[in-house]
Amino acid sequence: TGFCMAALKSEGPLDTRELTHRVMAAKGLNADDRVLAQAIAQSVSLPKPHPSAGWLLGHSSVSIPT
Repeated sequence: TGFCMAALKSEGPLDTRELTHRVMAAKGLNADDRVLAQAIAQSVSLPKPHPSAGWLLGHSSVSIPT
């Protein structure tokens, strides 16, 4: 996440494919591996839930008032 945010901040808007390529290059991965690229693209493009919504997923330290 930190790498993606830094890339977006320094380079401006990038689509998922461009961001995936940056991640793969930074990690020294084979950019021609389409299966790996698809897996990374999925994780890059998945929205992360807001921490306060974690209790809905059952794994948060947020206490729910009763």
